[in-house]
Amino acid sequence: MTETRFKFHSSVNSIPVIRPSAATSKNASSPRNNGSNELSNFLVDKTPVTLDHLAADTFSGEMRLTIKTMTALIFGEQDRSEGQPREIELQIDPTTGKPIIPATMIKGMIANAYERMTASRFRIFGDHSDTLTYRADPAAANNLIPIRLDSEYESGTHRGTLLYGPNNARFAKVYTFDGSRKLNTNLEIKHNSEVWFQAAPVDSTYVVTAIWDDERSTYKPLELPENIAAKINLDNDTDSRTDEESNTRQNMESGYKGWFYATTPDDLLKTNERIFSTKNSERIFFDESSSRRSIDIRPEIAATYDRVILSYAYNSEDGETRPKNASRFVHERNNSGLTEEINHNGLLAYARLDGSDSIIEILPTEVGRRNYPRAPRDLAKAQQILPASKADEASPADHLFGFTAEQIPDTTSNTAALKGRITISSVSTDSVQFQSRKRPVLHPLLPPKASSARRFLTDANGKLISGRDRPYYYSMGDMLGAAAYPFRSQDLESRDGFLKRATYEHYKDSMSGNNIDTSNIRVQTRINAWIPSKQTFDCTLRFEGLSTSELRILILIVNSEQLGAWASSSHSRQTAYLRMGTGKALGLGVVKVDCSQYSIYRTSRQDTDHWGLVNDYKHLDGCFGAPSELLADADSGWNHHTFIEQAQEFYELLAKTVSAKAFMRSCIGYSDEHPVRYMHLNENKWNNETDSKTGHSKKGHAVAPTSLAADNWEKPMSVGRKP
Repeated sequence: MTETRFKFHSSVNSIPVIRPSAATSKNASSPRNNGSNELSNFLVDKTPVTLDHLAADTFSGEMRLTIKTMTALIFGEQDRSEGQPREIELQIDPTTGKPIIPATMIKGMIANAYERMTASRFRIFGDHSDTLTYRADPAAANNLIPIRLDSEYESGTHRGTLLYGPNNARFAKVYTFDGSRKLNTNLEIKHNSEVWFQAAPVDSTYVVTAIWDDERSTYKPLELPENIAAKINLDNDTDSRTDEESNTRQNMESGYKGWFYATTPDDLLKTNERIFSTKNSERIFFDESSSRRSIDIRPEIAATYDRVILSYAYNSEDGETRPKNASRFVHERNNSGLTEEINHNGLLAYARLDGSDSIIEILPTEVGRRNYPRAPRDLAKAQQILPASKADEASPADHLFGFTAEQIPDTTSNTAALKGRITISSVSTDSVQFQSRKRPVLHPLLPPKASSARRFLTDANGKLISGRDRPYYYSMGDMLGAAAYPFRSQDLESRDGFLKRATYEHYKDSMSGNNIDTSNIRVQTRINAWIPSKQTFDCTLRFEGLSTSELRILILIVNSEQLGAWASSSHSRQTAYLRMGTGKALGLGVVKVDCSQYSIYRTSRQDTDHWGLVNDYKHLDGCFGAPSELLADADSGWNHHTFIEQAQEFYELLAKTVSAKAFMRSCIGYSDEHPVRYMHLNENKWNNETDSKTGHSKKGHAVAPTSLAADNWEKPMSVGRKP
């Protein structure tokens, strides 16, 4: 029975992105299904209003933001020297000696929050057009069948042959080592060579006992591991063979035809070297005319082989070097892909078949990386979260923060664009102190890998799809989530805000015994200076022509108490925090954002209301940035308390949407005592284990972080280990 060793929250979780305008979004929690209301009309994609005028019933003005660091804030210029960790340095104003905080950081933080709160399109979406790969559990190798592509595949035959041996054997093993002892094989044959050989059945596989020697015109016996040789000799002394076994023995004496398949490079095979210490054998694929099967292989299927090869490749342009004792499948790549194209003519590989015996993937090795069915971009397109390609696809975040329509092949060069309606002033850091004494090294800043599918993929209702067999993640219908970085509320009580779990020394201690190479200098990040906790800085946020809904959401984001209240179903008093800078997955960059002053004009219809910015312009009574004295009048068209009271129904609807609910919960942090951390390597291996007979995930495995949108969102992960 599996024991539970640790309970913890994942450093990286996800916010479901369920778009009301997406064709696949038919979930009950979508506000679109609550009838026509202000929120449902607001969240859908539509063409932005032009910026050549101030429309009626819009708001312009400014807010004074106060931002307080709750954990260490790390940002700045990054530099890497050869053989040294990456270094992050604060930029200091030489005239004041105070750190310079870029206004773009503040704007990016608010834009990120607004995008997630409104389930908007991702205004920035990387090139994720390639299908991702994952590392398969060794048990999943049992359903792979050897295959050889036709010798003229590149010329357009697009066919191959599935290679089966006697009794449906997948291959015969050619032993080169007996544990740590080299066997006297000295193989002269090369990978992909056609060979004649003799083999004997041992347990559930076949073992090559001799290989045909052309020079001597005879079979050359191979030295075998002692236990293998003993089993074969014992079988030879057994007289009670079935007819089938007798036929197999006769075939062994006359020999089999096959193809030599080695993961070890040819030069190492000649000297009996190996690429890793536990590798004891190579393979010969049977090529029996009575059992092989010809099959169509489309070019897109052949491309799955290339993608796996690319995932193993090293990039010399980025300073990477070829791994020591690399397998023959490690190639060099550059920023455009592999430096040499793969020749598919006569290619030997392993094929993965679906339930109808059609090939769905071709792989270079039995154990290693495999392809997901679809690329993230394919799913993002169906989900309608890709950046807008035309004006009428603009999402709520696009309307407020601006966008340049994504260039796609069938559009002209004159793509749509919109300037944002929010600007951030220079940031005042007069009272901000910074530290530079300790120069700590951060725990490796591992980015959230999109290939960690259980963490990011949801169904159309925002529910995580963990538990599905791994080969079927990233299937059509799956939906991508946005990355979220949870934290514990008690972590905000740290004295200097530099959490112990974020440092490299603590990382090495916690990883002991987990086969983690902590000596890799490339994963280290030294912090030369940072802003500690309990530091406060200010800036002014200016905006023009915001609709009522836009202003409601913006005010909610920059009000830590209001945002915290709506994050809880009981609306109890809590504080919500946003995130800035580097190291969010390590609990760093937690900030409290509040609006201390408002100066807001409401542009009203001139025939019913004489107040507002337009009227001030006409009568030279005031202008944007220099408010008139009439703003102090409660009847001037905008009052903060009245505005918030009138927004309650709107906020209630917003808080019920899956995306906003998950985002707001990510802002208040976990209240329990369980740590927030990355999964350890041995835990990850356990979590990916499959049943050796079925290939399905083992019962109780395939655990994902508890969804932030779920009722039990604060439940920690329980990752078991073998007893």
